[in-house]
Amino acid sequence: MASGPTCLLDCPAYGLHDQAEIELARQRATAFCAARDWRLVVSPELSRPRGRGHWHSRPDAAGVERILAADIWWPARGGYGCLALADALRARDLQRLPLLIGYSDITVLHAVWRQHGRSSVYGPMPAAACTPGSLETLALALDGAPLRYDARSAVQVRPLHPGSCQGPCFAACLSVLAGLVGTPAMPQLAGCLLALEDIDERPYRVDRALWQLARAGCLDGVRGLVWGVMPHENPPGYAGESMTAVLQRWAGELAVPAIAGLDFGHSAEPCSLVNGRQSALRVTSTDWRFEQTAVKPLG
Repeated sequence: MASGPTCLLDCPAYGLHDQAEIELARQRATAFCAARDWRLVVSPELSRPRGRGHWHSRPDAAGVERILAADIWWPARGGYGCLALADALRARDLQRLPLLIGYSDITVLHAVWRQHGRSSVYGPMPAAACTPGSLETLALALDGAPLRYDARSAVQVRPLHPGSCQGPCFAACLSVLAGLVGTPAMPQLAGCLLALEDIDERPYRVDRALWQLARAGCLDGVRGLVWGVMPHENPPGYAGESMTAVLQRWAGELAVPAIAGLDFGHSAEPCSLVNGRQSALRVTSTDWRFEQTAVKPLG
């Protein structure tokens, strides 16, 4: 019997599709928790499949209590519905929050954690991309090990704008973060090294989301940009800017160091980034390095 902290495997916003997905999530979480001596607690939400496209429009009180009682909260996947859950959590006394792990729509909850000064991990989820490599970087992040990426370890990454910066990291799904503008959940990003990724968003949609954030003042004081892979398909006959051109233009407009193509979030083998951890980005025209400093273990 594991004697360490409790880890809640949950599906708080978007139901798992079928029994096979439920079993896969449970198996992955069970193995990872056993290796860390975590006590796995499986939410009743994983007792039956919900079918594709189902989300919870209102979180139940018992589910909120399970989240706040856990030491680690590991959603099986993200999904639309996190906004309602964020409101339910913000209505509580959040002096104690579990360590949060996840990406995509979980961005909403990372934002709430940032507002309360709590670190969280923008990392893989058991029912989504969760390869051995991604779990290895998650373990390193949780152990507090330094996380380093450079032009030799991540050859697909492209330098976009030169410069050097330091600051706490905040990683997010771009379209979800833009959707928080004007809401109580929008975090302060000034002073941050901002890591943004998304999926199925065409270049003009990415541009629109960045315009929204910028004109609302949310990008004021951002010190650096780390863009993800941004997988997408342009419409037939598309003649507009490429994704790289959009990202490079915004890096230039904000006058901050920037790279594009780091594997995190919606990627085949995503690495983990720790929100709130001090990070540094150095970029030249031909080289780059991104690192997160060593800290005490998180979980």
